[in-house]
Amino acid sequence: MTVGDLDEVSSAVEIVASAASMDAVIRPPGSKSITNRALLVAALARGESTLTDALYSDDTLVMAEALSSLGMRVETDAEERTFTVTGCDGKPAPGPAVVSVGHAGTVARFLPPLFALGSGSYDLDGSPRMRERPIAPLVRALHTLGVTVTHLDGRDGLPVRVRSPRLRRAVRPHRDRPARRRHGRPMVLEPVRLPLRSLAASRSASVPLNECARFALIARR
Repeated sequence: MTVGDLDEVSSAVEIVASAASMDAVIRPPGSKSITNRALLVAALARGESTLTDALYSDDTLVMAEALSSLGMRVETDAEERTFTVTGCDGKPAPGPAVVSVGHAGTVARFLPPLFALGSGSYDLDGSPRMRERPIAPLVRALHTLGVTVTHLDGRDGLPVRVRSPRLRRAVRPHRDRPARRRHGRPMVLEPVRLPLRSLAASRSASVPLNECARFALIARR
């Protein structure tokens, strides 16, 4: 399945109330947040990973197609709700590359740190609505890690161009909005400290930390 199949995935479903009581077993959909984070970590891993009970949505299919364009093999099975990912061992295909995230804000935040692990230049763009969403905190965090990120239209949002050597040095980023900067950190070669100023920020860290743990990455609070 590709982004070209999104119309089928996103089609409206009419729900009619039952006139009688029901006795049913319901299989809820997967989580977009967990699926996209797991796709990213699986793409950076070595070897093959299978994600089960995943969510099939616009955002997760955009992520799968973006990873495929960067040299990772992503196989999908909508009926079984699985993604099978052959990772790049931390080495995305070299640029130049141009990737569009459409309306997928989650993908727009996750891909720049991934680009920073490659070589060459990577251009990231999205829909007109996505261009209105600022990503300055993420850009500042990547600058702290030595990554060159250029806003191609002079504003704080997309499109951007990312150029970077592989991330190697340990840093302590600025304290503003840390929840947007936790993605991409596991590929640095030394520990990185991320101060969390609030309980809400600490709770939001749980999802990426849990996904890292599934792939044997060490993160401590």
